[in-house]
Amino acid sequence: MTLAMHTVIDDVDDAARVRALEALALLDTPPEERFDRLTKTINDTLGHAGGDAVLKEFGRRLTAAVRKTGTVCRLAGDEFSITLENVESAAECDTVG
Repeated sequence: MTLAMHTVIDDVDDAARVRALEALALLDTPPEERFDRLTKTINDTLGHAGGDAVLKEFGRRLTAAVRKTGTVCRLAGDEFSITLENVESAAECDTVG
């Protein structure tokens, strides 16, 4: 199990312990816009340092869009998760930030 999955599980356990609602969003790019294909192209042309830079920037932008109590994790390839703590309703999840 990856560190990202442990983080997600820990967040859910924390919410259960204090009886708070928590939301988990799993993000994956559509097949026609595969993020992993893009990073492969970048890796092939600019090297792995270029692909790493793209992933770090994407993670930074995703983290900036999530409120401070949220957790953003890269699970694998183009798969990411966002955990939001202390969610009061499903409508609150419509806008992640």
